[in-house]
Amino acid sequence: MPHVVVNGKIVVEDLFAQLKPIFLKTDSEIVKTKDFYLSRSRHAILIEMIAIEQGKHIEFLAMVSQRDDGIVVRIAPHKDVEKTTGVKRGLAEIAKQTLALFEDSEVGKTNLTQFLS
Repeated sequence: MPHVVVNGKIVVEDLFAQLKPIFLKTDSEIVKTKDFYLSRSRHAILIEMIAIEQGKHIEFLAMVSQRDDGIVVRIAPHKDVEKTTGVKRGLAEIAKQTLALFEDSEVGKTNLTQFLS
């Protein structure tokens, strides 16, 4: 399952307030966010996303969850989603925003390294 752990002192509620919409367009794909939702516990964010590539239109929920050592960005576990390049790029973009917003944060365990540069 594609994911990025971002280690550091990250407060999910603060991240939610600062996340910016994503719109990425290349010759072969479009990745964008639709809306953001903060959980009642304030420890998780759901992000409606769309990845369009090679004629496929994939809608999915990205999930940002609080951990003791920071956060994890992944596909919400309630739906089976095809793990295309666009889906992976969307998850990585959320992690990249988090890294930029929280200066002392750093990438932890991930299988999306190629999308984080």
